Amino acid sequence: MFIDPNATDAAIKLGVSLAEVTAKNSVSYVINKREKAKANKDRELVIREYDELIDKLIDDNREFDQIARSYKALYEQIEILLSWQRDFGQAIL
Repeated sequence: MFIDPNATDAAIKLGVSLAEVTAKNSVSYVINKREKAKANKDRELVIREYDELIDKLIDDNREFDQIARSYKALYEQIEILLSWQRDFGQAIL
């Protein structure tokens, strides 16, 4: 079975991106930010810190969504290639 090396490279890059986004705002990071905000007595600063945390989490969610869409597109490309290989053999490559 032949798998396009570009597809393999793309999958690896997506995996690295997923790991980076996951590590960036881990549970411990979020808990630490929340505790820091709660400890602050300045209400405006607390609101600003929560807003920043929420914005970062929304951005991360968008990145996760983009990575998931890219994985899905890559999976579909590989499925099409494998289907062609099953139906037509190696001749198409």
